[in-house]
Amino acid sequence: MRIVLLGSFALQPKGTVSQRALPLGRALVRRGHEVWLLVPPYDQPAHAGHSFRDSGVQVEQLTTRWGLLGWASALARRATALQPEVIHAFKPTGPAAAAAVLLARRYPVVLDLDDWEGWGGFASSGAYPLPVAALLDLQERLIPRLVHHLTCASRTLVRRAGRRGTPRQRVHYLPNCADPAALVEVAPAAVARFRQRARAGEAPIVLSLGHVPLRHDLDLAAAALLPLAQAAIPFVWTIVGDGPGLVALQRQLPPLLATRTRFLGRLARDELSAALAASRLLLVPARDTPINRAKCAMKVVDALAAGLPVVAPDLGQHREYVRPGQTGVLTPPNDLPALTAAVHHLLADPALAQRLGQGAAAWIRGGYTWDHWVGQAERAYRAAQRTRSGEAVYHTIDRPQGTLPNP
Repeated sequence: MRIVLLGSFALQPKGTVSQRALPLGRALVRRGHEVWLLVPPYDQPAHAGHSFRDSGVQVEQLTTRWGLLGWASALARRATALQPEVIHAFKPTGPAAAAAVLLARRYPVVLDLDDWEGWGGFASSGAYPLPVAALLDLQERLIPRLVHHLTCASRTLVRRAGRRGTPRQRVHYLPNCADPAALVEVAPAAVARFRQRARAGEAPIVLSLGHVPLRHDLDLAAAALLPLAQAAIPFVWTIVGDGPGLVALQRQLPPLLATRTRFLGRLARDELSAALAASRLLLVPARDTPINRAKCAMKVVDALAAGLPVVAPDLGQHREYVRPGQTGVLTPPNDLPALTAAVHHLLADPALAQRLGQGAAAWIRGGYTWDHWVGQAERAYRAAQRTRSGEAVYHTIDRPQGTLPNP
C-alpha cells in the first residue's frame, strides 16, 4: 500500500510526529508498505526543505511562504503528487487537519487523535489567545466529521469520538507503543556518565520526563517528594525536559528539596536511554483533568519498555500500561500521601523495583510495540478505503497482532 502520513508540526520539540507518526511509519515499512511522512516545520523553520530517509520512511520537511493556510496547501499538493492509496493525518487541528479535509475529496483519509484539543482540554489551558483557542475547539469538533475514519491514542478519546457522533465502526484504538529500534541495551559506562552528570553519587534517582508547560503537574511531584527529603530518605530527583514552566518550578522548590533536584534539560536519545537505565523509578504526577485522562504519554511507554517501574495516578491510559504489582504502582488521583508512600516503597526496596522493572519490560516489549499494533492502523486504512468507495464497514476488534503477555 502507498501511504502518506501528514505531520502536524516539526519533528521536535513536540512528540506527536517523531514519537507517534514516524515510528508507526517505520513499522508500516517493515510490513512492506511504501511510506512518506510530510512535515510542516512552521515551528522549526530552519528545517524547512530538508528531506531524509529513516528506516525506509521518506521524510519530507516542506516549505511555504504563505503562513498556516500555506502549510495546509503545501501538504495537500505534495500528498496529491505522491498519488497515495490512503492518507493518515495526525491531529485534528493545524495544517495537517486542514490538508486532510482538502484531500478527503479524492483519497481515503484517516485522522489521528492523540490529545483533548478543544474546550476543557488544551484550548482551556491558557496557552492560547482566545480566538486561537476557539479555532482549536471548532477544528476538533468539525474536522473528524469530514474524514473517513479515526485512530485514537487513548480509550478516553475513543469514547469521546463516539459521544461526538462518529460511528463506532469508524473509530480505531491505536495506543502509543515502543519503537523496536529504540529498545537497545545501555552500556554500564553510559549509565555511570549519566549518574555523574546528575550528581547522584550512590543515591537512587527518581526520574521525571517531558515538556514542562506553564501549567504543569510537577508541583505535585515536589509535594510528594518533600516529606521524603525531610525524613532524610536518600534520593535525587532528576528532571529531564524543557519548557516555559521550569523557571517557576525552580523558584518554588523548598530549599531542602532543591538541593536534591537536578534540571538536565532535553537529552538526546542515547542519553535518555542512559537516564532510564540509571534511575530507580519514573514519577508521573498528574491531576485528574480531561487532558490527563485523554493523553497517552510516551514517557510512560518508554520507561516501562526500558525496564523502569512507573509510579502514576490511577488515571486514563496509565491503567493500560501500569499493572499494579507487576509493572509499577498506581495511586488514587490527587492523593499526595499515597504518591509519597509509593515512591518511598520503591526507594526502600530495590529488589521490588527491579522485579517490577523486569515485568514492565516484558509487558511492553511483548505486547505494546508498533510491530504488534501496526495491524490496527492497516485495518483503519482498509476500512477508510471501503468507506470512501461506499462499501459497508464492520466493527473492528481493538486488539494487536499478538496476545498480550502476563508479566
